[in-house]
Amino acid sequence: MAAWVVACVATAACGQEDEPVRLAGAERLADPSGSQRLGVDEWEDIEWPLEDVPMSAASDLAPGDGRLYVLFDGVGGEEGIVAVSEAGEVVGSGLVTMTGAGSETTGAAAVGARGEMADAVGADVYPHTFRWVDDSYTTALHWFTAGFEVGAMAFVHRTEMLVGSRSAGEIDVVALDTVTGEIGQRQLLGGPDDTEAAVRSDEDLGPIVAIAVLAQGFVAFVTDQDGERRLYMIVGDELQEVAAGSVNPVAAEAVDLDGLPRGDRWPMAPISASPDGRIVAVGEHEGAPRITLVDPESGGVDVLADLQGVKPTVDERVVAAIVGNDLFFLARGSLWRKEDVLPR
Repeated sequence: MAAWVVACVATAACGQEDEPVRLAGAERLADPSGSQRLGVDEWEDIEWPLEDVPMSAASDLAPGDGRLYVLFDGVGGEEGIVAVSEAGEVVGSGLVTMTGAGSETTGAAAVGARGEMADAVGADVYPHTFRWVDDSYTTALHWFTAGFEVGAMAFVHRTEMLVGSRSAGEIDVVALDTVTGEIGQRQLLGGPDDTEAAVRSDEDLGPIVAIAVLAQGFVAFVTDQDGERRLYMIVGDELQEVAAGSVNPVAAEAVDLDGLPRGDRWPMAPISASPDGRIVAVGEHEGAPRITLVDPESGGVDVLADLQGVKPTVDERVVAAIVGNDLFFLARGSLWRKEDVLPR
């Protein structure tokens, strides 16, 4: 079993002796320079060893099933995924030839709780329904066309996902019938004129920036309304805006949608689901990224990390996820871990 290589211990390059590099109370686990990489064995069925990929290629994190999944963009024309245990050990990896993620496309990518992967190019979506077994996986490729250009996606479980519009406040549920192989699609969220939507808003909420399925089954999502980020939640057939006091936990500078290398590749990934039912949010606070935990019902906010001095870009994103009790996040092209942000 290969494990993380702890970064910069007792080296002159660290600037300090016998101390790991830290940011906002978190320890750096892997950096973009290539001196610390994800250490996994080169398996016989994988021509491209993930141990040769620096962290600068990492673009997304996804928690699930007691693991952290790290998605790598467009390395050698392939997508890479690494599964990491709560103890920080690499327990699986694989390659997928994704149709558009990591290339110049307006699509999106998603990773599910069991390592499922999906990619969207425009309105075309390609879910790879992974099934991890120990250190290997099997996969089947499916395909469907959404009724809109896709801007955000999230897996509900292995055969069901949510797909959000890049241009309007619409979210659809897409489900695979494992018996017939047919894919069904229905509208979950729409505007005032979308009569077939299960939940309708009084106004067009704007492009869907991010979606997360919370532990209690609620759907959290973020919209971009003329450059203003807003956090919402769907509970049953009700739409609720999550009021988090005077500070917007998903605030961000306006970004030109057409300038994104991928439709969902914002400099800061706004939300992910916490194991305790709360929302892990990333937003700008006093000019720097702030990672918080937001209670979706009360709006209460707990600050997990203020990333002072970090300037997120589409190439060096800030993405956060909680696995077990620990916070993992991407920043400065590196992967960091802050232990025990949730009570044991």
